[in-house]
Amino acid sequence: MATLRDIARAASVSVGTVSRVINNSPNVSPQKRDKVKRIMKELHYQPDFMAQNLSRKRRQTGELGLIVTGIDNPANAEIVRGATAEAERHGYVTMLCTAWSTKEIQNYLEVFIRRQVEGVAIASYMDRRTIHTVAKLHTQGVPIAVCRDSAWPFDAAEVDFDGIATVDFESVSSCEQAVSYLISLGHRRIAAITGNAELSEGDPRLLGYKQALQKADLAYNPKLLFSGGSDTIMTGVHSMREALATERTITAVFAFNDLLAIGALHSLQESGIRVPEEMSVIGFDNILMSGYLNPPLSTINVPKYEMGQALIRELVGAIQETALGHESVNTNFVVRQSTGFARS
Repeated sequence: MATLRDIARAASVSVGTVSRVINNSPNVSPQKRDKVKRIMKELHYQPDFMAQNLSRKRRQTGELGLIVTGIDNPANAEIVRGATAEAERHGYVTMLCTAWSTKEIQNYLEVFIRRQVEGVAIASYMDRRTIHTVAKLHTQGVPIAVCRDSAWPFDAAEVDFDGIATVDFESVSSCEQAVSYLISLGHRRIAAITGNAELSEGDPRLLGYKQALQKADLAYNPKLLFSGGSDTIMTGVHSMREALATERTITAVFAFNDLLAIGALHSLQESGIRVPEEMSVIGFDNILMSGYLNPPLSTINVPKYEMGQALIRELVGAIQETALGHESVNTNFVVRQSTGFARS
């Protein structure tokens, strides 16, 4: 039996266009409408009436759904700032939901459907179950845009992103560069403060960390990974204390976000350990305050404001069928005064 995706591919249009034709939406050109209807007839397509009813509920409400991880992290707040500014520029308002788990993401997706938002933008980690839910919503005619890292652990055979707008960013190489920089300064025992206890093996920060060690012929030691269940300053404090108590030979720390790095710096200072003379610290995100710490933090710059802008820009393009596609943003390693030569 033919599916919406089959029709879209045969007609060289998006799944959203096929859905609009089925639901008699006015936002489709006569040429595209005729082509889609002809192919539907040729392939003996039978509409999914549940999906049809869902799509009909979506009206021009002027609302966009936005899901991000908790905005107590300034990096995620920057995504929100960029997204809301771009939405306003296009005449939309955003309905913001912050999610710490994949279950929360799925719950918010249901809320968005009930609110009849015109599209959904997601800048939060998603597991396989959530990604399949998102893909299903897309096939039901709901425009979707997602942020994803180049180390995305799902291949095209597993999750089909055809027609879903994406904003891609590559951070593995920047993380590898940061850890390699530490190695070039003589550091051999480099701890990683990961924050999230449910860290995936496909996490780009972990991949970059491992690749740098491998290229330097240094053994990867999972005992040098310290997690605390969350991505907060307090987790950084506790993880650094644990690292100092259990792995006294470490000379450098790679924290998986700047808040964790700030916590690590606090712990080192209360222990009387000088940075960078006795311990080097690197963060991830390049939040505004990272350049004003004592010492200023070396970190990986992730342009979150621009990511938020690009995410909404692509979502609006998907809704209006003007520029559905993909954008990329670049990350880079920023060297400041929290890194130095390994102590002898």
